[in-house]
Amino acid sequence: MPQTLSSGHFAPLPQQPVASDSPSAKIWSVYVAEADRQDRALASSWKGDMDALLIFAGLFSASITAF
Repeated sequence: MPQTLSSGHFAPLPQQPVASDSPSAKIWSVYVAEADRQDRALASSWKGDMDALLIFAGLFSASITAF
């Protein structure tokens, strides 16, 4: 348990090395950033395609209903 200071607050724990401090972890931050950029572009493309399909389906449904 951390030590309590006279002010009632806990003393900060000594900094422990974490897995993200290793040199090989830097490649993952680059990978995640690139994957995020590509995923957003792909989702945006799908959104545009879906908008067109919904408009087509609505117009098709309205024209079929009219006859």
